[in-house]
Amino acid sequence: MSFLKDLFGAGGGAETQSVILLRQVPIRYDEPARSWLGGLPQMPEDVAWPRTEAGAPLQFVAQVCCADLPKGMWGGIGPREGWLLLFVDCYSMEEENEGGNVQVLHLRDRGPEREPPEDMGTYRNAMVDRVDSSRPVIRPGLPKMWRRWPVDAIVQDVPPPEEHDGETVWAPRPVDAETLYGAPAQRGFLRLTVADGARPLTWRGVLQFLDGLVDAMDTDLRAAKKGEVTPLVVEPGFVAGVMAKARGRLAEVQKQLADSEAQLEVRRAEAPPDLAAIEARFQGAFQRLRAQIADYERNLAELAPYSGFGRDVMFAAEVTETWQAHRAWVLAQARLVAELRAEVLGQDLDAALPQADWEAIRARLTAARTINWYVDTRGQTASRVETDLLSRHPKALEFALREDVLDLYARDAKGRDMIPPALLAELEPMLRSIGCGQAPHRMGGPHDVIQEPDIPSQMRMLFQIYSDYPMGWMWADVGALFVHISARDLKAGRFDAIEARMDGG
Repeated sequence: MSFLKDLFGAGGGAETQSVILLRQVPIRYDEPARSWLGGLPQMPEDVAWPRTEAGAPLQFVAQVCCADLPKGMWGGIGPREGWLLLFVDCYSMEEENEGGNVQVLHLRDRGPEREPPEDMGTYRNAMVDRVDSSRPVIRPGLPKMWRRWPVDAIVQDVPPPEEHDGETVWAPRPVDAETLYGAPAQRGFLRLTVADGARPLTWRGVLQFLDGLVDAMDTDLRAAKKGEVTPLVVEPGFVAGVMAKARGRLAEVQKQLADSEAQLEVRRAEAPPDLAAIEARFQGAFQRLRAQIADYERNLAELAPYSGFGRDVMFAAEVTETWQAHRAWVLAQARLVAELRAEVLGQDLDAALPQADWEAIRARLTAARTINWYVDTRGQTASRVETDLLSRHPKALEFALREDVLDLYARDAKGRDMIPPALLAELEPMLRSIGCGQAPHRMGGPHDVIQEPDIPSQMRMLFQIYSDYPMGWMWADVGALFVHISARDLKAGRFDAIEARMDGG
C-alpha cells in the first residue's frame, strides 16, 4: 500500500483534508453558486469546448471554485485560485479514459456561461434511464446537459491509516447525510408516488412523457416494422392443456388464500401485542392472492370459447388476427406520439401545464385500445391482455413526473413553488441522499473504495463522482467515476496528464 504511505508521508506532503461536494438541499437560489454539478460551464470565450480525439464533444460534469479547497488537501499542492472543470464523454467512458474522453481544465477566469456545441446530443437520460444511451441523439425541446445543481465544499479531515496484519490500510470515512444536511435523508432509487390524477407539471414535462412512451414502445415498434405477422400454429388439444394448467394453478392459489386466512384467525386468537401490524401484513398478502385468483379466473373465461373439440384452429386464427391488429395499432400510436410532440414544441415549455390541456392529451392517447395474446406453446400458457397506450407503458408517466419535478426544483425558487407541497415533502428527503452507494462526490484524499483499491503510487484524487439519481448519473452499475493525477503533474498544473476510470459495485 505504497499509495497510503505516500499520501500520509512524503510525495507532496501529508494529505490531511478532503472536500465533499454536497448538493444544496434546499438550493439557495438567492446567492450565486461558487461550485456546481451539471448545467453549463462558465469559460472564457477563447477556451475551446473539450472534445475527444475523434472529435465528439464531451459532456460537462462539474465546475469547482479552487479558493474553497482547504490547505491540507493534496498535501498543500495544486491550485487554490480559479476553477477546475470536469468533462466526460458518457457514450465512450466504459472503464478507463482513452482518446481524451475524460478531461479536466483549470481556468483562472470564470467567463460567461457557454452553451454546448450544436453537434452535442441530448444526454440527460443516457445514464439512468438509458434513453439514447447508445449514441448521441438531439431531441428538440429538451436540454442537452444535466440539470445544474449548486454544491457546497464541505471540508472533511482524512483519518490516518491503520496497521492490520502488517499492512497499511485506510478505514473509510463515515459520511452521514442527515448530519451533513441537518434534516431527514432517504436512501434508495428516486421514485415519486404516482397517484391517481398524477400528471406532468409543465409542457416540457409532457415532452419527457412522450419521449418516455417512445422509449417504452421501442420493442413493439421494431417488431411492428418487420412486416407481416407469422401465423400461430398450435397442436390439437393445446387450449385444453392450457386451461388444465390454469385450473391447477388456480386451485393452488385458492388453497394458499384459505390457509393464510386460517393462520390469521389463529394469530387473532393469540391476541399478540402487535396484532394490528400482523393483520396489515396478512391483508396485503390476501390482496395479492385474490388478484392472482381473479387473473386465473379471467384467463379461463377468455379461453373457454376455444376449448371445444377442433377449436384450436379457431384459437390460432383469432390470435394471429389480434397480432395483426396490434401491429397496426402500434404503428398508429407511434404516429400519434410524433404528432403530439410536434404540437407541444409550439408551447412555452417552461410554463405550467393546464389541467384541461393534459386531459385532452390523455384522451387522445387512450382513445384507441389494443388486444394482444401472449402465447407460450412450450410452457402451455396463453393470456389475453387489453390495454391502451398509457396503461401499457405506465412507467412513462413516472419518468416524466420525476424529471419535471427535479427540473423545477433545480431551476429557481419560482420553479420549486410550482411543485405541490405534498410532492415537495416527499422529494426533499430523497434529494439528501449521499450518492447511490452511500459515498459522496469528493475531491482529495483516498477514494471511497467500491471494489479493490488500485491507485498507483504518488497519485492524487481530483474528482470522485458517484452515481447520483437526482443528477441522472449512473457510473458503472451504481459505482463512481474516479479522476486522479500524479503529485508532480498536479504541482506543475499539467491537467492533460490525468488518469480516470470507473468502478462499479
